[in-house]
Amino acid sequence: MKESDNTNSDKLDELAELLRQLDRRRGLSVQQVLGLLFSSLLLIFIVGLAAVFFLGMLFGPIFASVFIAMIMMFIFEDMRSSNITKRSKFEEDTEEDQETLEEFDEEKAEV
Repeated sequence: MKESDNTNSDKLDELAELLRQLDRRRGLSVQQVLGLLFSSLLLIFIVGLAAVFFLGMLFGPIFASVFIAMIMMFIFEDMRSSNITKRSKFEEDTEEDQETLEEFDEEKAEV
């Protein structure tokens, strides 16, 4: 019974570590955070004024805030998804380069 609890606990610890690594890989860089900040400010200014002009003082700000929040949420998720794709490609390329270097070293040792 204790062995199964220990193995389950070890598996949970391993899963938690993998989730932390995945979250670290999907994190945003400083440039991306600043880009999100400036783009949200620009959207607030443009969409806010347009919404107030077309929908009036009551419904304009409500529509603008919901619309901007949805857009920023989608942009944020796209950035996080692209980060994991970029980093996984970089790691694959690094592994391929390492294999090529190892093959070169082996050929050099044979000569």
